[in-house]
Amino acid sequence: MGQRIRQRRKELGLTGEDVVTRMEALRRAATEAHPYFGANGLKRAGLSMLEAGKNGTTTHNLHLIAAALHTTADYLLGIDAPPPHVPVDSNAFVVRDFDVAYRKFVPVRARATFAETFDDQRHEELPEFPVVLFNGETIPEHALVVEVNGDSMEPTLRTGWKVLIEPINQADWLYARPGILAVLYRAHFVIKRVRRNTLRETKTLLLESDNPDGGSETVLGDDLRMLWRVRRVVDAPIDLH
Repeated sequence: MGQRIRQRRKELGLTGEDVVTRMEALRRAATEAHPYFGANGLKRAGLSMLEAGKNGTTTHNLHLIAAALHTTADYLLGIDAPPPHVPVDSNAFVVRDFDVAYRKFVPVRARATFAETFDDQRHEELPEFPVVLFNGETIPEHALVVEVNGDSMEPTLRTGWKVLIEPINQADWLYARPGILAVLYRAHFVIKRVRRNTLRETKTLLLESDNPDGGSETVLGDDLRMLWRVRRVVDAPIDLH
C-alpha cells in the first residue's frame, strides 16, 4: 500500500506536504456535514512512515488519502486497476466517492446492557458511529455498529475492530445463508460463524469460532432472540505486514 501511495503521489507531482494539505482541505470541507472527519488527522511524518511501510492507518484516513490523490482506496490496497489520469494541477478538493451515515454503536462495555434491554428497544442512550458509504452504498436504518471483543474470530476479525451488522428478519431465520453472524440468545451477544444453517432440520444453530482455540456452541432455536449478518468492517487499523 505504501508503495502505491508514493507512486501515485509522484505521478501527480505532489510532495508529502501537498498530500497532507489536500487531506486537511478535504477534511475541512466534510467536517460541517460529517464531524467525524475532523477527529483524526495525518501528519507529514505519519505519511512518510506509511509510504515506507513502517506504519499503518485507519480505514477513514485511507479514504481521505485516496481522495487527495484522486484515486480509490481499493487501488491503494492493490485491489483495483490503475487509476484514471488526472491533470497534475487539478485542485478538485471535493469528497465525491464516499458519504457518511450514522448508526447506533454497541461498544464492548455496553454489550451486557444491550442484551438485557434489546427486547424493550431502548437504544436511545447508545452513541452513534459514522459509517463511510462507498459508491452510492446504502445501509438499513436499523443496522448497528458493534465493537469486536476477544480473539475467537481471529484472524478474520480482531478485538477492537468495529463491524457493521444488518438485522435478519425473523421470518427468514430458517433460510438464512451461512456466514458470520451476530447472535443474541438468552443473555448472550456474540459474533460467530455459522457454516450450515440447521434451524429447519434440528431446531439448533451451531456457532463456531474462526480461531481453532475459540471453541463452538450449539444454541437452541427457541433461545434465539435476534440475528444480524456481519456486512463488513467499518473501522480498524490497517496492518501493513
